[in-house]
Amino acid sequence: MSINDLVDSFDKEHLWHPYTSALEPLPALKVVKAYDRTIELSDGTKLIDAMSSWWCCNLGYQIPRITQALKDQVDKLPHIMFAGFTHDPAINLGKRLLTLLPFMEHIFYADSGSVASEISLKMALQYQRAKGRTSRNNFLTIRSGYHGDTWNAMSVCDPAGMHTVFGNAMQQRIFANNPNSPFPGSIVASKERSQYVNNSALQSFDEQDLDDIKSKLEQHDKEIAALILEPIVQGAGGMYFYHPDFLKGLRKLCDEHDVVLIFDEIATGFGRTGRMFAYEYADVHPDIMLLGKGLTAGYITLSAVLCQKHISQAISQSDPYVFMHGPTFMANPLACAVACAALDELAAFDSYQDSICAIEHGLKTQLRPAIKCQCVKEVRVLGAIGVIELYERANVQAIEQECLSLGVWLRPMGNLLYTMPPLTTIYDELSKICRAMNTICQRIDSGEIPSAMRPKNDSLI
Repeated sequence: MSINDLVDSFDKEHLWHPYTSALEPLPALKVVKAYDRTIELSDGTKLIDAMSSWWCCNLGYQIPRITQALKDQVDKLPHIMFAGFTHDPAINLGKRLLTLLPFMEHIFYADSGSVASEISLKMALQYQRAKGRTSRNNFLTIRSGYHGDTWNAMSVCDPAGMHTVFGNAMQQRIFANNPNSPFPGSIVASKERSQYVNNSALQSFDEQDLDDIKSKLEQHDKEIAALILEPIVQGAGGMYFYHPDFLKGLRKLCDEHDVVLIFDEIATGFGRTGRMFAYEYADVHPDIMLLGKGLTAGYITLSAVLCQKHISQAISQSDPYVFMHGPTFMANPLACAVACAALDELAAFDSYQDSICAIEHGLKTQLRPAIKCQCVKEVRVLGAIGVIELYERANVQAIEQECLSLGVWLRPMGNLLYTMPPLTTIYDELSKICRAMNTICQRIDSGEIPSAMRPKNDSLI
């Protein structure tokens, strides 16, 4: 079966998919249903979802409790504006979130991860203005980060990453080096950092990782409103796993310089790293936290921006005495009801941490052999995230074709062949994912998968 046989002609001619050409698009396979961890295509082909549908379907598909919550809510109240009104789904979700994150005080609902990033930056600016620090109009972040595709969110993503085409048109932010100290035990095999593999003496944090951040904070002391970053796991910017002590150092530095600390947990939240939230590895609290993706188990779009009391109080006690943002679909009742059910489902999955440990162990054991392939630079794993870093960019279309025969859905990103399977993935499914990843690497070596040189219609993610 050719991958092109599964492409809808209207879709190919008129529907513009993410990160691909409108004229010569990468094939978009027609899906007719999804259940458990399986995606079924229009010709009956079944694929194990190794991507959690871009990391959000963290519990798989067709979960009865969540599906029923959506059906029940649509008969009651599908949507209502959140200005001047409220409703039980928003209230109930808020209670659940503050139970999970009791150090937070207020929740601002939004409709996507990128919008949540925008809101957090605006919130930090309004906070600094309320404190009389009106010159603090810029943001600090680290390289290899990713916070979304909307305008201001792009500005705090790595400028050498997927948004380089916009260049100086974006606001110019302050970028510090990302940390070099890896998360202990996360490097499974490496041709260039082999010293970290099974070497407990090198699992400690190198304080020099904070030097560039310190320098930037001192140099731009009266300019920086906030520092935003993904805790522990840098996602679409490179899938790097860094040492928790880096976050401890950042918390201290932000306090010293009156800088708001923002943790973007959109991809890392709700169990993905082995903890409910990635910040727990460092046991430090951000001033603002972003949630999304797994918040609704992938059923419907929703995000949340949570802040500590000092942020919301300062904004609300200074002119204009309100937070200046208001998404049309803010706190959509369908999305909030689904999120409540998703959190209940995760709570009922009382062995989810055991499941993540099993997934992590399986990924480490079964992906390690990939390092023998000439095309492979490094293998790293943390929680339910497995990464094979290649020396060259992956040929997305050729790998998608291989996926059809291998029965696994993988979507390479740049030079990364990676998996973020649902947390409910069972051993046989995980083994199939790992075999597929190893096979793809072997076929790159043999030339069965064509050159990894970037074709004009190759996508970034």
